[in-house]
Amino acid sequence: VSLDDCFTGRTLSVALENNVRCRVKLAPGVGEGDVVKARAGDAVVQFELREAPHALYKRRGADLLLDARISLGDALGGGPSVEVARPDGSTFRVKLAREGDVLKHGALRCVEGEGMPVRGAPGKRGRRFLHAPDRNGRACASASPRRGWLPQVCRW
Repeated sequence: VSLDDCFTGRTLSVALENNVRCRVKLAPGVGEGDVVKARAGDAVVQFELREAPHALYKRRGADLLLDARISLGDALGGGPSVEVARPDGSTFRVKLAREGDVLKHGALRCVEGEGMPVRGAPGKRGRRFLHAPDRNGRACASASPRRGWLPQVCRW
């Protein structure tokens, strides 16, 4: 299933053997390894979900990580903000640094409540981490002596 379907929830029609079809309801927040049940005639069928990789986001539970693309001018100009797309297509703006501050390569910003829905907890969402990679698209941490700090901070 796609991250988008896991974000919003969706009902899928699945074809089984002998032209039998069943409808599988995905609740918002489901993800890799979750088991969902559906009825197929008189039988109950279980499906273990496999989540397809997303082009923009990496997911860990209810948390999402996004590499934010910032122009050099914005990074040096101080106070850059980016428009961030949610998997459902809506957007929000986030200021990555205070006005007058220079945004450093590898900077990480956490936005509470903008991650994936938490399954079984209506209205609750995880965190969204915005990461500013260097101009070549790599995390600056990969070239620093503190290598590996990003996964520790994000619990990735």
